[in-house]
Amino acid sequence: MRGWLSRFDLSLFLQVLEQSARDGNAEDIERMFPPRKNFLEGLLKEGLITNSRLFLSSYAENYLRRRYKASDLPDYARVTSSQTSMIYVTIADRIHLLEGSHSFPVKLFDRLPSDSVLKNPAVRVVSDENLRTGELGKYIRSFGGSQFLSQNHYPLLWQHEVLRYLLRQGIQIDPAKVLSPADYRQYKYRFGL
Repeated sequence: MRGWLSRFDLSLFLQVLEQSARDGNAEDIERMFPPRKNFLEGLLKEGLITNSRLFLSSYAENYLRRRYKASDLPDYARVTSSQTSMIYVTIADRIHLLEGSHSFPVKLFDRLPSDSVLKNPAVRVVSDENLRTGELGKYIRSFGGSQFLSQNHYPLLWQHEVLRYLLRQGIQIDPAKVLSPADYRQYKYRFGL
């Protein structure tokens, strides 16, 4: 059941991400959407996404409510942002990934502090700032700063850094499973695989 819900959450997030890119311009679509879609769908296909939660902006909430009945949408938290939406996923039941639209850096944590909003279903509204920097601050205050990753989406570098982080945590993923064929060829050349 959790797998099916995560698949639906991811599908909704990718719809929002694609529409956000379309509302921007063609360059945004190329830069923002396909690499994140390939990566997240690759994790899902590999059976590594074990839990998820959506954080929707007002734009995303309105967009989805025009396309789905409210009763068909999963539980989600509202972000006090007009544009930026995020998805939280658990990878292999132990790594916590937070990905977002627009210029939101991808974040990975080996554990979550007790006051994290990511897995707390009682939290229904959260600020954009809390997800951008607050969760990272809570992590550093609780555990120190060595076992997290916050990476901007520079082409291929972000995927490489996420894969390296996961490998350090004992989760090995073939880059070909999370990259497009063209990106994988460039990745092999750039990182010497």
